[in-house]
Amino acid sequence: MMNRLSRTDKRLYNETGYVTIDLGLSLDELKELRQDTLRLAAAPPKKQEGYEYSDSPRVFEGWKYSKAICNLALNRRVLETIECLHDWPNFRPFQTINFTCASNQPLHSDDIHFSSEPKGKMVGVWVALEDANEKNGALQVVPKSHKMPYISMKDVTGSDQPLEYGKHFNAYAQYESYVRGLLRSSEPPTSVSVPAGTAIIWHANLLHGGTPIPDSSSPPSRLSQATHYYAEADCYYSPLFSSESRSEYSLKDLSGKDFKDESNYEHDTRGLGETS
Repeated sequence: MMNRLSRTDKRLYNETGYVTIDLGLSLDELKELRQDTLRLAAAPPKKQEGYEYSDSPRVFEGWKYSKAICNLALNRRVLETIECLHDWPNFRPFQTINFTCASNQPLHSDDIHFSSEPKGKMVGVWVALEDANEKNGALQVVPKSHKMPYISMKDVTGSDQPLEYGKHFNAYAQYESYVRGLLRSSEPPTSVSVPAGTAIIWHANLLHGGTPIPDSSSPPSRLSQATHYYAEADCYYSPLFSSESRSEYSLKDLSGKDFKDESNYEHDTRGLGETS
């Protein structure tokens, strides 16, 4: 593996919980990613009700329907960087979400959705497909929040009973409120403005979200892609539907999540993995 990170980059990641890198994507690569995101957003292949914070559609699992989206998830520079940051081998993508506009999503950590045993074997990567700033919705992060204790739903609700899928949204709203309360004793959120082709890589426990949109019914364009990665771990699970205090885990189903398995694709596989 080629180590392109400086000691300063790695120290910054350990201190703040995130780092930005230029992926060196060509104008043609960015154009194809934007076109495919818009094409799929016009008729999203999969919806996830309950996690929509604006009228703009999200594209879940676009990697199955777009060679460009799949290639970005498998980007060599991203994989090299996250393995270098954590000194763990064999990270692999397991989910993509493409956005046409800023998400408007409140601050949260990815661990509440995608956790592992042992903890922390998940990394989030968000790539700007066009310039992202405070005008069109830069990503928000809370520096150093990854050093806070991991939040369990028992911390939020006081109960260690697993939640039932589809009936968990009230409890998740409590989680978002709980996070807002934590911010009183943490560093304030900061907006991270980046040019197109830049990746923001964050720790599983880093609090992050979308910059609030003044008019969520008519937001400006801010095309982007988020990809989540797991390293090798004993198990992968969702804390939302688990009892962590009793070690009763709602395991994540990663079948059909091999981004290099052509049987999972609904797109032409020629040229897959050829991005730098």
